[in-house]
Amino acid sequence: MMFPLIVVYIVCLNEILANQSLTDKTLMDNSIPDTTSGRVSNILLGILNQESLVRFSMVQKIQNLEKDVIDNKNSTRYTEKRLNDVLKELQTSEEWHQQIRRENLKLQEDLHTLNETLDNIRENVNQSISQLSDGISRVDSKVLPRYCYDILKKYPNVKGKDGVYTIFTGLSVASVYCDMTTDGGGWTVLQKRTDGSTDFYRIWDEYKYGFGDPKENYWIGNDAIHALTKDQDQELRVDLQRFNGDTAYAEYFTFYIGNEADKYQLTVSGYTGNAGDSLGPHNGMRFSTKDQDNDKASYNCAINRHGAWWYSACTNSNLNGKYALSAVTSYKSPFWYRWTNEYRALQRTVMMIRHKRPS
Repeated sequence: MMFPLIVVYIVCLNEILANQSLTDKTLMDNSIPDTTSGRVSNILLGILNQESLVRFSMVQKIQNLEKDVIDNKNSTRYTEKRLNDVLKELQTSEEWHQQIRRENLKLQEDLHTLNETLDNIRENVNQSISQLSDGISRVDSKVLPRYCYDILKKYPNVKGKDGVYTIFTGLSVASVYCDMTTDGGGWTVLQKRTDGSTDFYRIWDEYKYGFGDPKENYWIGNDAIHALTKDQDQELRVDLQRFNGDTAYAEYFTFYIGNEADKYQLTVSGYTGNAGDSLGPHNGMRFSTKDQDNDKASYNCAINRHGAWWYSACTNSNLNGKYALSAVTSYKSPFWYRWTNEYRALQRTVMMIRHKRPS
């Protein structure tokens, strides 16, 4: 509304100034030529000249004002156009964001459906694997022997041929070391140490599942020991060797360990042999590792003795201790206290089971 009023105002001023110029010209044409009149006329002419200058200045200002009005009008149109462009861009952007939100919701629905499908596939695969494992276990239990003793009984010609054989522990197929020589053979080896190449200072799960190489140093696994001793009565034999070459053994007529829920609790009795009874005092003890303290001491014997065992508070034996390279005296090393009544490091140890013989 402001621009039309300014234009009207400028037109009116131009009209007034034009009329004023006409009046000035008329006065000049009717001027009196006498001296007095001439002076008056000169004065009037001076006044008129000054007014003309003022009028000229006013005209210039009016023209500038007209130009400013036109420029402002053009600027306003440009601003309005730019504003409209921005509004269109905002509208387009909002529509784009709405489209993105719709597509995001659709993707979330598709992802949920995909996850449900994957869950169903996993469940079906797990069921199939479980059924297949059960089937394999049934086949393995019929085809594979459970113990080294079964191998010797089925294949008498392996007598005297110590080595690694394949058995089915009752849980899984496993490669184990079989002693086919000692006292008639047929021994399934649970623990074997011949040198320090294998670290026995391990956590619970490693003792649970087993570790090492049955040809050299290994622990068959607590789950496997439980499975092998729960269904068939077993006797235990422990063979020991010092760094000077001396050997000794300890046999136990009864040997069994519980499951993991029982912390692989030890049941052992009926000692015979020449190494002394260093395992009997641990009867009823639960298995301890450096990350599971199940002993009766106020501290963790597995850490204190640097090995996993059926500790009481703490131990008379520790065949899984830190291997020593010589016959040092240390309760952190593998030892069998009752053999020498000292914590003397052993060079070689073996723990093995066989079907219990009639008493």
